[in-house]
Amino acid sequence: MTAQSLLKPRHRTASTHRWWPILPIVALAALLRFAGLSNQPLWMDEIASLHNAQILSRSGLPAVAAQDHVAPLSAVLDSISIGIGGPSEFWLRLPAAVAGTLAVAMTYAVAQRILRDRAIASGAALFAAVAPFAVWYGQEARMYSLLLLFSLLYVWACWSLVDGTARARDWVLMTVSAALGLWAHHYMALLIAAFGGFLLVQTGPRAALRLDPRARRLFLWAGTQVIAAATFVPWLLLTRGQGNSTGFEKSGPLLWLPYTLFSDLAGMTLGPSVRDLRDTDALHALLANAPAVTLTVAAFATLLVAGLPVLWRHGKAATAWIITWALVPPVLAIALTFVADVSYNARYAITAFPAVGLLVGAAVSRISTNWWARLAALLTAAVVMWSLANWYTNAHYGKDDLRSPAAVLKSQLQPGDVLILDNARAASTLDYYGWRCAPSDVAIGSADGAKGAASALSSRSGPGTTWLLVFRPWETDPGGLVPAALGAGRAGELVGSWPGSTLTRYPGTPTVTASQDVAVGCPR
Repeated sequence: MTAQSLLKPRHRTASTHRWWPILPIVALAALLRFAGLSNQPLWMDEIASLHNAQILSRSGLPAVAAQDHVAPLSAVLDSISIGIGGPSEFWLRLPAAVAGTLAVAMTYAVAQRILRDRAIASGAALFAAVAPFAVWYGQEARMYSLLLLFSLLYVWACWSLVDGTARARDWVLMTVSAALGLWAHHYMALLIAAFGGFLLVQTGPRAALRLDPRARRLFLWAGTQVIAAATFVPWLLLTRGQGNSTGFEKSGPLLWLPYTLFSDLAGMTLGPSVRDLRDTDALHALLANAPAVTLTVAAFATLLVAGLPVLWRHGKAATAWIITWALVPPVLAIALTFVADVSYNARYAITAFPAVGLLVGAAVSRISTNWWARLAALLTAAVVMWSLANWYTNAHYGKDDLRSPAAVLKSQLQPGDVLILDNARAASTLDYYGWRCAPSDVAIGSADGAKGAASALSSRSGPGTTWLLVFRPWETDPGGLVPAALGAGRAGELVGSWPGSTLTRYPGTPTVTASQDVAVGCPR
């Protein structure tokens, strides 16, 4: 059996899309994304989104390109939103919430087009509505909900090439959605590559090399993608002088793909949190969260057992694509970390998230006739409800909180006091929440800066109080040199501890001289 025959789709008769069953699910998605949209504080990446939107409004796209290489479509939408309602958490996050809600409706449409089964489509949409991973990014002022939406539009259009129903509408949409996806995030290219590889296998590599007429759709698809990529070239030229590094190095690359699949099902609010994985090694983090990890693994296993046979019965091509969709974008994103100056994060593979939703939909569609489906539904529901409860009620899983320490500093910091920022990247978020830097305040920008500043901090002969804000210490002070130096003199008093940050005060003030990676006066 050839690869082409294996992947040849099985056509099924189906009624046209009926949208009425999806309306309550979309309403639920909107409720989960819009309720409490301002509850979580903005964290530093969202502050970067705010700054990009404000720069765009003041000075245009070239000015944004001079500051940040990240694709700017979300900045455009953010600038419109905050232009209407002001730079609050709600209005800054509004475009993400809208895109995340629309993505639920598109999940239904994609599942219906690929699998021609309204029960599966409804189950996939319901999972997309309540999935903690999707809810998280539906309440974050970044580009990931937009990327998710455009990736779904893209797959919906491109599937017409597989089932032989492509019309002018589909050719236009696969071009436009690819372009919009690239303008939302560079990693839209990973989904494009995944579908291109799938289409090449389905067409047959030999047919493509021989320019066989059967390969016509492949070459036409490639032409649409060249057009889409060409629209993105101006941004690449504008940002050619910008560094393209992202994030910080993470350990355990063999765990990145399993963690991505875990996150697709359970989100970042069940099992080890991102901070847990930073503060300790992966094994200890997993053992400390064994019940949640075990439940999620069991849920995923039962989804595979219950869902894959259902997908297979709906067509080999559909099954092959859904597996490709789930695995290839994260694998490519991981591979990039070995050849480029980028790190990996599960959100970079959000274009693959809907494939897990289709697996869930397939599994639960047989809940009335199959006990594996019932078990999969029960375990998945337990994972989702536990994770969502953590998201809304458990501060351990909250976004990095600099709103709370900013409020304390505004009310308690006295003239003559000195604030030490153990991570200079906290300054812009503190500034957003009303803290204003004093000329004597100190910001540490790297591990070398922490080492250089430590010697001056143990001696505090000046009057007043020294305040230490520790924020994401793994970035600039992984050895804890600054807290150790301050505590070597007189012991400090813990003022507060919040997700991602702690605030401690010490008697006396030091004299710190500015040097490389040690800024006095906190320039931003």
